[in-house]
Amino acid sequence: LLPRLRSWLFPCITRQSALQIAAGACKFDSARLTIHGTQPDNCHLYNVPAEPCWFVYAPWRDGEDGLWLRSSRVILVSKLNGAILFDGSAHDEG
Repeated sequence: LLPRLRSWLFPCITRQSALQIAAGACKFDSARLTIHGTQPDNCHLYNVPAEPCWFVYAPWRDGEDGLWLRSSRVILVSKLNGAILFDGSAHDEG
């Protein structure tokens, strides 16, 4: 329990590091990304990893973000080791 609590309070991967990791994964400048330290209320993921992670919202790769209604893209970056745990739909359409 103590190591898990410590990882929540003192993450190994900082907010800035998580932004850089996500930017590299999606090939966008980090200025176009939005990051959250916990799962946002409108993010409806199933089977969210048990480990602490950053929730990074990014544009879709097709560059068609503003043309139709669809779900946001979210990238989950582990706070422990920087691994990308998920890259896909936030299921927040509508």
